[in-house]
Amino acid sequence: MRQLPHSTEAEASVLGAMLLADRASAERGLDALTPDDFHFEVNGQLFEVFERLVRSGSAVDLVTVLDAARAGGVVQADVMLD
Repeated sequence: MRQLPHSTEAEASVLGAMLLADRASAERGLDALTPDDFHFEVNGQLFEVFERLVRSGSAVDLVTVLDAARAGGVVQADVMLD
């Protein structure tokens, strides 16, 4: 089976753009993508965390996404923001 092209930087850019976007734009991104669209599993998991926060009406920013990702075991508790 042929491997599809993938890029860590591109996936990080998509997640970062969604994080910085206004809620309406973020929701459009959520409607257009699924976790399976990400080649790297952790990026798909982060997308799911982001989606849960947006769909529940929670505040969405770097801190809330990181906290939710830690709580869900997506990232290690000792991951720090630079």
